[in-house]
Amino acid sequence: MVIIIFITLLILGIAFYQAIQGCFSAMIMAILTVLTSVVALNYYEPLGGLLAGRLGAAADPSALLVMFVIPLFLLRILFDRLIGGNVVLGMWPDRIGGGVFGIITAMIMTGMFMIIFQLLPMPASIIGWQPYNSGLGVEDGGPPRWASRFTLATAKHLSDGPLRPIMSGGNKFSAVHDDLMLESFCLRNRLKGARASTPDDAIEITGAYIVQLPDDDYLAKLPAVDRARLKKEIPLIQDPTPEYPLLSQAEKDGTKILLIRVSIDESARNEDDNWWRLPATHFRMVCESGRSFYPVGYLTYSGKWQVNTSVSDKLITQIGDITVARPWLAKGGPSRLAVDWLYRIPSDQKPQYIVFRRTAKVTMPPVTKKGLPKAIEKDKKGKSVQIALSVKPVLGETKLLPFGTGRRLFNPKVVKVRGQLPDGIRVRLKEDPRPEAIKQIRITDGRLQKALIDGLVADLFRSKKRGARNVTGLFVPGRDTVLMHVQCKIDREFRDASIIKNLKPTLLLNTGRSVSHKGAYIFYNVGGKKQVYFYYDSQASRSRINSEFSQKFRDNLAETERFGVIFSVPVLKNVAVVGVTFGVGPNYKFYTVKPLECGRRW
Repeated sequence: MVIIIFITLLILGIAFYQAIQGCFSAMIMAILTVLTSVVALNYYEPLGGLLAGRLGAAADPSALLVMFVIPLFLLRILFDRLIGGNVVLGMWPDRIGGGVFGIITAMIMTGMFMIIFQLLPMPASIIGWQPYNSGLGVEDGGPPRWASRFTLATAKHLSDGPLRPIMSGGNKFSAVHDDLMLESFCLRNRLKGARASTPDDAIEITGAYIVQLPDDDYLAKLPAVDRARLKKEIPLIQDPTPEYPLLSQAEKDGTKILLIRVSIDESARNEDDNWWRLPATHFRMVCESGRSFYPVGYLTYSGKWQVNTSVSDKLITQIGDITVARPWLAKGGPSRLAVDWLYRIPSDQKPQYIVFRRTAKVTMPPVTKKGLPKAIEKDKKGKSVQIALSVKPVLGETKLLPFGTGRRLFNPKVVKVRGQLPDGIRVRLKEDPRPEAIKQIRITDGRLQKALIDGLVADLFRSKKRGARNVTGLFVPGRDTVLMHVQCKIDREFRDASIIKNLKPTLLLNTGRSVSHKGAYIFYNVGGKKQVYFYYDSQASRSRINSEFSQKFRDNLAETERFGVIFSVPVLKNVAVVGVTFGVGPNYKFYTVKPLECGRRW
């Protein structure tokens, strides 16, 4: 409200002052104001580039201020000296004509003031006035917006028309900035601590793809693994990628999704806390038509591609709320950050370049590939390395979500780091005799190294003899591994038990590797008595589920309470669990809500 009142009074004040100067003087001032504003808007960027090293994000507004104010001041003095007299048209024609030209001068002057003001590295909201919302729709209008739009429209019209010969030495303003107000808002839109400027070499484009399944002829030439990967992964991106909010309804009917992989240098991070904070609004794609577009989301990879975006209740993409924030690791960490941005643009638009934070500009490579970039590559040593942006792993445990839809015999709910026996099992025994439920057992350092338990749960707690001890932990093969439990919930109403004998429980890691299970357990009831079947072997990794276990599972399915699987996972830096599969089709593949860290023990 404050800035609306201020700009309104400024427009009226300038117009009134020009009106009392007379029509002829006001006309000259209007012509000079329009001319200098058009030239300044077309040529301020080269000067801003020269000042960027010293002024950073303030370089462009400073250059625009200098190129507008100084020429206007000098030209006004020159014209006053060359044209010493005045033309008097009579009081009312003079006042009315002066007022009309005064309004033009006032709108251009206040418009330039607002443009310069908005180019400064300030917050998105300027003294309570915010021109756009997170969906890039108009939020606040009034005289500040009217003056800015009038100035920009005048500059575009004259630089494309009557003043075109003067602009021939540089890029046309309309071809470079289709909406400078929106562009300046997008640059000011950033989290606290995010930078507003960056070195001109801070961005590199390492891949550009149309997210679309390639033609059958092209697919036929690919290895079977890559064909399967593309057919599975592309729909995971196409379906959740939202619309670009500034398209007309006709344009929304024909769009394409572009995936642009950019590499951001460490110089673009915030040096106060060493974090990259990269709002989507800082990555402006300019097409050959002169239109600008901003990302509608970005990808992360955790065993599968995931679209990260923000959409309002009214299904409007909130581009202003989309930000990639990642820490920079000074020691041993990457010097660059790879981000896969998603753009949804009209099919007839051809990308030309991307501007990052106004100062870093990179030409777009030919977008000819249909498909997706790889998330994992082999390094020089043949080791699998994830190059796609990953979600920060969580510690301890994380939930699991199914890959597909529909009903299943069981649903894994959580995977957690746990070095203990499953809840409900506590082996209390002396070496001899031992409970009947224990068919075989080997204990190392007070922990179960190998065991097969089949019988009443109560038998495991029965021994009260002196010298009996409790065994609650599982032995881990070496200090470089960690145990994880996958806990599943049974759907008792689902009667198809045919898959049980074919189960191959496998954990999926973000490196592309998989880990076979070390053991499994079920709890079920027989005649009102709780039974358990549990097996574990710290030395052997099994692919298929134990045949006796699967038989017990099938025979007692209606009374089964719980089912779980145990894995031994390598403790490796930057390695995380991202899912679990049971080897019986895509309906029994589950992914973690967030990666589960494998970089430390419990």
